[in-house]
Amino acid sequence: GVPAAGAKEFEAAKKLLEASLRGVVKVVSTPEEAKALTLVKIKASPVMSRFFTEDSPELDDMIAAALKG
Repeated sequence: GVPAAGAKEFEAAKKLLEASLRGVVKVVSTPEEAKALTLVKIKASPVMSRFFTEDSPELDDMIAAALKG
């Protein structure tokens, strides 16, 4: 659960993550590669890293969805 105060920021971070993933899946073909590259992008982004880490449960789902197109 995300606190209501952080909901706007969370949505912004999620949109940014989804946009990053669209770029990532253009250059990699496996979930492992996609996750590694995505984690680099997350760590480089103060917005995304506030809400997402390699342990975020939604990260794997989002990567799988992005790879499917």
